Amino acid sequence: MALLYRTIANRLLEELQAGSWRDGALIPSEAELQESYRISRSTVRRALALLEKDGHVERRQGLGSFYRSHKIGKRISSRVDFHSEGRTHGQQPSTRALSFTARVPSLSEMAVFGPEARNGVVELRRLRLLNGHSTVFQTSVLCHVGMQDMKRSDFEDNSLYELLRSRFGVIVSTVSETLEAINASPEISRIIGIEPGVAIFNTHRIVQDQNERVVELSNNYVRADRYYFSFTGSVEEFGR
Repeated sequence: MALLYRTIANRLLEELQAGSWRDGALIPSEAELQESYRISRSTVRRALALLEKDGHVERRQGLGSFYRSHKIGKRISSRVDFHSEGRTHGQQPSTRALSFTARVPSLSEMAVFGPEARNGVVELRRLRLLNGHSTVFQTSVLCHVGMQDMKRSDFEDNSLYELLRSRFGVIVSTVSETLEAINASPEISRIIGIEPGVAIFNTHRIVQDQNERVVELSNNYVRADRYYFSFTGSVEEFGR
């Protein structure tokens, strides 16, 4: 028979993962947990200690216990870059540039980028990691004069938006993003290290600069066990 504190730890973790708690949220106090589960204070403390050992809870002296989901909360259409986002959530981000290729644009890319695409576009494929774990596989199609002269190594462990700003004076102004849940194909599963068929997020982004010119189209495969997406709006936006 499982020890009581292990049973309580498992029950509490299930509730945290299934409920509205997000990374960094304050969870109920020891007294509240004791009353809710009708157990002793020592059992509560042992359960919390086990969750802390496994990295699900962070206990701070005098402040309480905080949930650690290991997921990054991302607002849809956020302009915050991957590296800044990861560091803000206490994780170590890194980027591997898998390929960087100049090519002829497709018809749809010509339509989105406009006349400048006649000079060609570049396709950048990157694997984004958090604490050394594959998290996002991203393909970006970029259109800007001078991009063809860059090298794949320029994009290793760099923020693309910061690189556009420092190298070309391009400031990301507007991001439009669509989001859907899909089942990972064998190829995508291999790249981001999950089993084929697992549910993941697939997002498509259109990025405009300060002159309202499209500079990036991106397709992103995001592990659902590492990220969640949120949206905040007014009642008027949803209607009555």
